[in-house]
Amino acid sequence: MHWSYGTLWGAIYGLARSSTRAPTPVRGAAFGVAVWASSYAQLVPMGVYEPPWRYSPGELADDLAYHLTYGVGVAVAYEQLGRRR
Repeated sequence: MHWSYGTLWGAIYGLARSSTRAPTPVRGAAFGVAVWASSYAQLVPMGVYEPPWRYSPGELADDLAYHLTYGVGVAVAYEQLGRRR
């Protein structure tokens, strides 16, 4: 499920990436933050996640770091694949 979710978000990034002129790492980091925030917006009401204030700052920082890495990775991958055309 998590891989499918990430793949779907990657496709959404691909559709939306041309709407900004920000440098790739900035665009990717913003995307990662958006995915991170949306996970709490979706999974807390479903009972899968606890509300963010119930996690320690370290746990939240780790979770955010994973999503930032994902976002920048997606942005760089799209840029690299686009250069191959």
